[in-house]
Amino acid sequence: MMFLNHTCTTRNTCSTLTAGGYDMSKSISVRLPKELVDRLDNLAKQTGRTKTYYIQEALLEKVSDLELVYLAQKREEDLRAGRSKTHTLDEVIEANGLADKI
Repeated sequence: MMFLNHTCTTRNTCSTLTAGGYDMSKSISVRLPKELVDRLDNLAKQTGRTKTYYIQEALLEKVSDLELVYLAQKREEDLRAGRSKTHTLDEVIEANGLADKI
């Protein structure tokens, strides 16, 4: 997502003007090790982007990865506990009327 303008109010609500219009986001506060903040400062200075940009990019990527991992683990637990079941490819093809498409 490309940010064109990013402003925050004192009420922890941010409005970001993107290429597609306004995107309301929330502000959070985290403590980061000094070394990491120094690295972010350096990266931002070298590239002309903001630290916020890089933090958002890193979080978006990492949260997506975590969702995949933890949802897969949950699915496996459900399968082992009998709360979910698997289907063969033939069952999926038949259930979706795809036999004539193959």
